[in-house]
Amino acid sequence: MRWVPVFRKEMRLYFGSPVAYVVFTFFLVISGWFFSQIFLFYSDASMRSLMQPQFGQNLNVVDNVMRPLFTNMSVVLLFFIPMLTMRLFAEEKKSGTMELLLTYPVRDGEVLAGKYLAAFALYLVNLFEPIQQLSQLYNTLQQAGVPPTWIKLVDIGFGVQPLLVKQVDAIMGFSMNEPIEAESGGMAVSLMPISDYGVNTYGLTIVSNPDFMQQKPEVVKAFMRATLRSVAETVKNPAGALSAVAAAVAETDAKREAKVLEHTVPYWQSKETESGGFGWQTEQRWRDTIDVARKLGLIESALRTEDVFVNTYLSK
Repeated sequence: MRWVPVFRKEMRLYFGSPVAYVVFTFFLVISGWFFSQIFLFYSDASMRSLMQPQFGQNLNVVDNVMRPLFTNMSVVLLFFIPMLTMRLFAEEKKSGTMELLLTYPVRDGEVLAGKYLAAFALYLVNLFEPIQQLSQLYNTLQQAGVPPTWIKLVDIGFGVQPLLVKQVDAIMGFSMNEPIEAESGGMAVSLMPISDYGVNTYGLTIVSNPDFMQQKPEVVKAFMRATLRSVAETVKNPAGALSAVAAAVAETDAKREAKVLEHTVPYWQSKETESGGFGWQTEQRWRDTIDVARKLGLIESALRTEDVFVNTYLSK
């Protein structure tokens, strides 16, 4: 154990000078930047797969987050490790203590062992924070009972048949459509709304030509009044609304449409509709919608919210 004094001496020199702190700072900044960029890419690819399933082929946390992060970190360490090791003997020569070190009652191998273990210990401390970042992600998945290797996005097209035959464990869809089809197939359904996980966007909206809106605003207002009245009457009398649809469309499945309406009405009654009425839209939510659309590749550049929506046609 005669290498221990050499080990302690090197650790004191590391932390008694700016060397360790400079290395830690630069390495954490660089590895943190790589982690954020890789994770943002993984998030973007996951979101793209919602609209374009081909982007989700072979997408999983291990291959798309952990593996590239460790690959980049290994390259970065090629430059940082020499910063820790080059000074081990150069500092001894510079301070004139090399001869004194060689006269210590320790063998050359023990001197090397003490210095090597000190540099290795500092290297492990340097890796602690990046590994902790990954372990937090890994632990989150483990606590949910989901090993990272299980998370894989595949292209299944449309419909719930792949879910019913257990080709996949979960699918993306509209809460008022695919869940009803799955339940009709005898499967118990658990919903995970993407709005609960930070995706705060608008779905279906009424779109009109700007020129038509300016030329015939009364027609647009009349259409909106009719739409708002139909929604209000549907919420007030669901059975009457279903009867009206069945009378207009002979092939309507009344039982299925009743379930669709039951799942749809809650989306008509939100905090926004409580404050502004049905159809009322906010600038913040449209900014979120535009951001998501850019990440999905649906639009090339950001749009101004004032060019996208208006609430003036909702006025009575």
